[in-house]
Amino acid sequence: MVREIKEKMCFTATDRSHFKKLYSAKDSQCVVMYKLPDGTSVKLDHERYLCPEILFEPDSEIHTGKSLPHLIESSVNDIDMTLRREMYSCVIVSGGSSFFPKFTDRLQRELLSLTPPGVHHVQLCAYPQRRHQEWLGGSMLASLSSFQKDWVSVKDYEEHGPNIICRNNFF
Repeated sequence: MVREIKEKMCFTATDRSHFKKLYSAKDSQCVVMYKLPDGTSVKLDHERYLCPEILFEPDSEIHTGKSLPHLIESSVNDIDMTLRREMYSCVIVSGGSSFFPKFTDRLQRELLSLTPPGVHHVQLCAYPQRRHQEWLGGSMLASLSSFQKDWVSVKDYEEHGPNIICRNNFF
């Protein structure tokens, strides 16, 4: 139910100033009523854009980590410098939150503002099947015969606990 409300009713502010404008408005134009299965209705207002905003501006009491654009930038910066431009040419977004209206537009714009000199283009790849893309990728990886050597047996997991994953060089 919560996922359905999030995916149907939330949206991404176009940028930080748009978010501040929405949040400071006395009479919000974002108010909608959502009817629950039992017939009762709930009023949604600021929640509609606060939920996605934490992905772009996490400095709050709830979450103090890096923003999604900064996490992507950090990941790209961790690879060989000669490959970075290529990585920015196809940043794959996945998961239910990537379906927020204007999400990919804002992510692309903010990511482009973080790119190093010489990178003038960021291309987001947001495939229609992206809601479960990480599971599809995981199942494809698990089906490779070359990956079987990295499997953790139940016996090994029970004997060594969660640290067995680190031993197998997953991270």
